[in-house]
This record gives sequence, structure tokens and C-alpha cells, in this order.
Amino acid sequence: MNLRHSHVWLSSGPVVEHVLNSPAQHQIHHSDAPRHLNKNFAINLSLWDWMFGTIYVIRPTPQCIRFGAGERDDDRHAVCGDGTQGKISAIDCARNASDTLLKDDAGSVRQGKPGELPLFIPGGEIARRSKIVQASPRSTLSLCLHERLPRTAMSHTTLPSRAFLKGAIDIMPLSLAVLPWGLLAGSLAIDAGLSPLHGQGLSAIVFAGAAQLVAIGMLKGGAGFFSIMITTLLLTSQHLLYGMTMRPVISELPGRWRAALGFLLTDEFFALTSGHDRETFNRWYALGVGLTFYIAWNLFTLAGVLVGSSIPGLEHLGLDFSIAATFVALIAPVVKNVPTVVCVAVSLFCSVLFSYWQVGSALVLSGLAGMFAGFICQKYSGVRA
Repeated sequence: MNLRHSHVWLSSGPVVEHVLNSPAQHQIHHSDAPRHLNKNFAINLSLWDWMFGTIYVIRPTPQCIRFGAGERDDDRHAVCGDGTQGKISAIDCARNASDTLLKDDAGSVRQGKPGELPLFIPGGEIARRSKIVQASPRSTLSLCLHERLPRTAMSHTTLPSRAFLKGAIDIMPLSLAVLPWGLLAGSLAIDAGLSPLHGQGLSAIVFAGAAQLVAIGMLKGGAGFFSIMITTLLLTSQHLLYGMTMRPVISELPGRWRAALGFLLTDEFFALTSGHDRETFNRWYALGVGLTFYIAWNLFTLAGVLVGSSIPGLEHLGLDFSIAATFVALIAPVVKNVPTVVCVAVSLFCSVLFSYWQVGSALVLSGLAGMFAGFICQKYSGVRA
């Protein structure tokens, strides 16, 4: 972990001797903070880590007044000024103490309680998930400053503004990918006889690209309201599966958050957030992803509404290929095992076959066939897709 340009803020408490023996240049700031904060340290890394990383909070006992470097560059230690041996509170590494297993030299293991700071034993092993950190026998604790959440994962402790900004940045490539799609949706809405307000309102309220294009085409062809609703429901049926998949991580959120994230749920949103579990899921990150994509889609649709009428034959320029290209970009990273490969292959084969046979709802049926094939393969192979 790069500690260069990092800073350490020390609140009022014991005098601290800064003895870090590493290439990184640290600064210690002493302040007269309120008494209840006199055991807190906060370490901010580089500006990039401040924006997208994790803030580590160290809570040592007042007796621990000196920090030093261990034998390895990534192994920081703290030792007590009087050299005594004993248990002292330390870093929570931005994770709940209940996720920490402590093992001393005698081999006894206990699990930290929720909200409790872990106690580190000299020379003992500190097990964090699958990672083992060996504390130095000649030091009182290992601060494990090299441990932090991956940049691709958020946590409940990440600041809202930082998580929101990361979500907005992560969705930006996919937002730009639907630019042709949005232009086409706005242009076709005007071409179908909708007013600019109605065309823009379709994107603002429905917020479903493929369903919008199909609905506009059916509206232009004189289809009835009920037929359009049924077709739209079938085309967006995958959102039901998305919602069921994400339910474990959003079920504990307040109703207003569940409603907002449910409205913002798209294929792109699901692609970026579905891999997060209860620990790494961050509501502000998800909001940054969904809201940024929502704004981008509506801006692109507005551009199509405004300039679409001045560009004749816009629907014949092949802009609808961006739909397929976007889904290829979404699917490719997750094709990592046999069940997923089977699901994609069967869906592709059935879509071509059903389209050749001119079967109605070919895409919906091929998608269902692919999911069923993937489920069967997963059940008998034992590999989770």
C-alpha cells in the first residue's frame, strides 16, 4: 500500500514520538480535541485514497505512545513507551470487530463482539477472513495498515460523498455507451408523433431503453395500450430477477431508499452493484451509479428530441447497434464458468433460431431458455454461476 503523502492526526492525549522508519513522509498534528476523542487517530492516505479508499481509525490505549516500523515495509507496529507487554486496543481496519477472530499463543480463539475493538496479543495471530497477520513477538500489536477494502468495493464506513462520486465515475463508461441509444429514442419519439414534452417524459418516467424503443415503434404502428403494456412488461421482466438478487443487501434499507434504488435499477446498475454483499454494499455508491446513469440517459434523449428532427433518417444509421454492444460489454466480464457459458450460448442459439422461425417474443423466450439451461448445468455441475 502506498503511504506516501499520508497524514496522521493525533487528538489531545499523550505525547507521541513519531519513529516510522519508512520512505513515506508522515506528518503528525496535535490538537486540543474534546476529552472523549483523546484516544482517536485518523489516517488519511493520498488524495486518491481519500476519495476512493478507506479511512482507517486507530484507537490505542493512552499507555501506547510510540509507533514504529516492523521488519517489513507493510508491517507497522506500535510499542508501549514503558516496554510492558499486554493487551491493548488497536485498529479496526474499517471493519466490524465481529468479523475479526483473535488467536493467542495458547491457541485459544474468540470472536470479537459487535462494536468492540479487537484486542491484539503479542506474538499471536490475527485472522481477518482468510488473511493471517503475524504480530512480531517484540512488539505489542500489529496495526495491519496494509489491509483495506479493495477500491472496487464500498463499505458502510465509506463517506457518502466519496462513495457517491466513485459510483458516478464507475458508471460513466456505460453512460457514454448509450449515447446513440438515447439519441435514437428521442428522435423516434418525435417521429412517432409525440410532443417534445411527451418524448422526454417517456425517458424520465419509464427509464427503460429497449422497452422505450419497442413501445415507440408499436405506438407508431397503431398498437393498443394494453398490447404495449404487456410487451413492455415482458421486455423488462429481468428486473424482477435483478430485484430478487439484490433483496438481501437492500432489504434493511429504509423504504425511501428501496423505492429510489428500485426505480434506478437497470441492466447497467445491476452489473456494477450485484457483486456487492451486505458488507461491501453502499447505498450512496449505488445512488451515484443509478442517478448518474439516469441523468445521462435523459440528457441523451433530450438531445435526440432537439436534434433528431433535423437529421433525416436517423433510425437508419445503425444507432440501435449500441443496444447490442452495451449488453455485450455487460455480459462479457461475468462469463467465467461453465453454467454462465451455457446460459449465454443457449440464449444466443435460441434467439437466432426463433428469429429465423419468426416466433413471437423470440428474445424473451430465448432468454428464458438460456436461464433454464444455465440452472440445470449449475445444479448438476455444482458450480455456482
